[in-house]
Amino acid sequence: MGNESPHHTAFKKIGIDLLKEEYGFRPEQIFEEYNVEVKENGTIKYKIDLVGISETYKIAVECGDTQLSKLSRLRKIFNEVMVINVTKVVELYEVYRRKYLMLKEESSREIERLKAHAEWVCQDANSKIEPLKNTIEELKRENANTKAALKKLQGVLAQAWKASQEEQS
Repeated sequence: MGNESPHHTAFKKIGIDLLKEEYGFRPEQIFEEYNVEVKENGTIKYKIDLVGISETYKIAVECGDTQLSKLSRLRKIFNEVMVINVTKVVELYEVYRRKYLMLKEESSREIERLKAHAEWVCQDANSKIEPLKNTIEELKRENANTKAALKKLQGVLAQAWKASQEEQS
């Protein structure tokens, strides 16, 4: 990136990000200051600011102002030719701003959906817990009654045992 203007450097950074994020190129598939030759009435040599090359797709990226003749010739050897300049940056800004707003809206809807689901889960759990509380209370009462009945039976058995011991003596 050497002696480039700050704008050119920024455009290249945007180009690299686009090649990675939007086109899926890995860093080793992205080349800067790439030299090509176009055969048209002889050989014309060009240096391209950025190139993304995979097994199935080739894209050239020019940063800043570029001659139309260069772009039309590059289109003959690349699947796509992109120019990143102020106009493109403004266009990308609008695209990403809309994506951001759309994602923000989707996130808000998802948060509301999750809140509603959590509320439903709580209500559902509460509706199941209340009958369980009642059942537990009922079981506690039955347990207390059973203990009282058992204590009474133990008393009766103790008296019967005492009486049988007295009869045998």
